[in-house]
Amino acid sequence: MNKITAIVFSLFFLLSSRAWGIEYITEDGDWWNGLSSIQQLGVVQGLVAGFEVGFLDGYYVDQYMTGKKESFPKDFPPPSFSQPFVIYIHGISDFYLTHPSLKNITIGNVFSCFMDKMDSVDCLSKLK
Repeated sequence: MNKITAIVFSLFFLLSSRAWGIEYITEDGDWWNGLSSIQQLGVVQGLVAGFEVGFLDGYYVDQYMTGKKESFPKDFPPPSFSQPFVIYIHGISDFYLTHPSLKNITIGNVFSCFMDKMDSVDCLSKLK
């Protein structure tokens, strides 16, 4: 077996083995309620990082694509989450507990209502 054949086989097995381990999940109320408190903490930490980094990535891509070099607009600041993580965990859990018929709403949509400077009661009522 020559080197090229060995490399091709190696890449095939490495890349195909990743696909075999993929499982489809829906991050909704049923999924959230099945998590332990430590797992819920990890999800909230990931959501905070995802919202903040995702916003910054989108903003900088927009600046690059449009050629603008501006600071953040005052009416659309980056998302911030200044509460202790336990507040967000309880908020998500309370939403699914008080609205069992809305268990299909994703955690990301529920979590977005807890951003600083967001009226979470109004936001959560719009999810219904």
